[in-house]
Amino acid sequence: MPFFALIASVDLVAISSRSMSSLSKNLELIVWVAIGIAGLWAALHYWGRYRDRILRSGDSPQSLFLELCHVHRLSRLERTLLMQAATAAKLAEPAVAFVNPQVLGAMKGSASADAQERRVLMEKLFGRESGK
Repeated sequence: MPFFALIASVDLVAISSRSMSSLSKNLELIVWVAIGIAGLWAALHYWGRYRDRILRSGDSPQSLFLELCHVHRLSRLERTLLMQAATAAKLAEPAVAFVNPQVLGAMKGSASADAQERRVLMEKLFGRESGK
């Protein structure tokens, strides 16, 4: 009987060592995946900041527009909405949208969510909703 108990305990040790080995391999994989995700996030974050800085440093209508968006602390959604309004108004200089409230007011065919965002943006840029 003691011989069988010894074999059973050796078998339990072997099973637990295999599961520990598997656990350590899985843990190592999880750590590497987490490091990879964090690295990808960091690379995309710094690429976006670098790209915005390069675009703003130029001498083009687009760079002036981006610089004004940065100064006014516009979100991406607000920046996109303002650029769409400038494109719809066929402005050669999109930065004109910052001084002409009729550019945003001309976008009447938008969805109601865009209309709400447009009102908020108009108030942020001009202090009041123009046209009312």
